[in-house]
Amino acid sequence: MTLLSAVKTNNIPLVWRELNTECSQEELDSALQEAASNGAEEVVQILLNDRRADPVACDPLAKDYAINAFETRCHALHMAAYKGFETIVDMLLRDKRSDPASGNYRAIKLALKAEHVRVLRIIDNYFYDNYILYKPQLGTLLTDKLNRLLAQEPAASASVVRHS
Repeated sequence: MTLLSAVKTNNIPLVWRELNTECSQEELDSALQEAASNGAEEVVQILLNDRRADPVACDPLAKDYAINAFETRCHALHMAAYKGFETIVDMLLRDKRSDPASGNYRAIKLALKAEHVRVLRIIDNYFYDNYILYKPQLGTLLTDKLNRLLAQEPAASASVVRHS
């Protein structure tokens, strides 16, 4: 069995076993992307703690064939944001290797497209706490939509711990 197979079945003991074998960088990165895409919180945490998987890595097909990054599940944060996996988005942002501004702010744009208000709040808090002015980069239409969605759920009611 491979690490990716263990991740796809969410088999935690096998994930640990496979991590104790020699894994290629591509396999580690693909495993993290798969776990984030499927909402496998425990596996994402294991892979982030292992430190070998790169949270900003692209799917090899995206690099090799210039396929749309979203369709190839490129970038774990993008997929978690699009699918509304709040805890995984938070975990990835706490890992200082993640970059929510990558791909022209793709994570927030995908969360905005899917209208995942709590994910938007998590990412907004990250930018706020890190003194990053990102809204001008989104343009007027997206910023207006973002502000409308964020107004639906006040910051105090979001189940998010602000990053420090």
